[in-house]
Amino acid sequence: MTRFRADDDHSPNALMKEYYEQRASTPGTLIITEATLPSARSGLLHNIPGIWNEKHIEGWRKVSDAVHAQGSSIYMQMWELGKHGSKKMLNEAGYDYLAPSEVKPVDPNIHTKEHEIPRAMTKAEIKQAVDDFVQGAKNAVAAGMDGVELHGAHGYLINQFLDPFSNVRTDEYGGSIENRSRFLFEVVDGVIDAIGADRTALRLSPWLNAVFANYDLSPIPTFSYIITELERRAQQGKRLAYLHVVEPRVVGTMDAATTVGSNEWIQHIWTGALIRAGGYHKQLAEEHAYKDDRTLIAFGRRYIPNPDLPAKLQKDITLTLYILYKGLRGLHFLYTNVNCKSIDSRL
Repeated sequence: MTRFRADDDHSPNALMKEYYEQRASTPGTLIITEATLPSARSGLLHNIPGIWNEKHIEGWRKVSDAVHAQGSSIYMQMWELGKHGSKKMLNEAGYDYLAPSEVKPVDPNIHTKEHEIPRAMTKAEIKQAVDDFVQGAKNAVAAGMDGVELHGAHGYLINQFLDPFSNVRTDEYGGSIENRSRFLFEVVDGVIDAIGADRTALRLSPWLNAVFANYDLSPIPTFSYIITELERRAQQGKRLAYLHVVEPRVVGTMDAATTVGSNEWIQHIWTGALIRAGGYHKQLAEEHAYKDDRTLIAFGRRYIPNPDLPAKLQKDITLTLYILYKGLRGLHFLYTNVNCKSIDSRL
């Protein structure tokens, strides 16, 4: 849930520390941070946090310390943006605007002009992106994070490699499902080797619409291959801390007009901890969580105006509603018109 509250140099600040500290106020909460850039060349957008220098590490350490002091845990979600980055900012910083292939972005909320087309990454640049994820994961652990969640969802760089409509490469990173998944597994394996499988997690969104990703007839062949390979690694002693999947009830920050597809099949392949997110309310969350001991339910949008969300759910207190707002940058932002600086006095 990108908040755009980091300093101009992408450093976490006191406002971010307060934000996460509030949302960790119920002991035992697992906090997954907003997506964080592992390097300056990973995309760049204004006021999103990074984890590539000592100042970033120190800022995030204050966040992780505050969360741990509340008796909760925190994983850093890490992304590379690809075609969703700002070409202007990248160029000003001396970097190229890159993606798997030279395919025009179709997302109307993208931070680039419609006519701008990214340059296809070279193999050396793909390897550099893998290395950036690995170093970012090391930095996150140095900042006191309990682990990292690799953002393979929502049309960002890892997802762009998976999508046959944004990845039209003809080398070993394009074409077949195995080839399109190669970058993902190079990142996953590199991070596992660097910080351990028990500190590594992955987020996927199989049911994106064609604006963000398109898998032709069905995403299941692509993602069943990916999850099978993750389970194979698990059986070899390298089980991820958890797999995090986005439900088809949502598309980006929006509720889907109609729900097409289901994630139920995932549990027939993946036997580890599974986090499900997207469009949950208390009754549905309890229904899905109580099906088995491996399932956890994540809340995102409702957590923003409800920093005390777990306690409110436990006590059946009505949640403060979030408001969907289209900001000047073109992205959808989420905010509330009530003051959330303190924990609800009714608790």
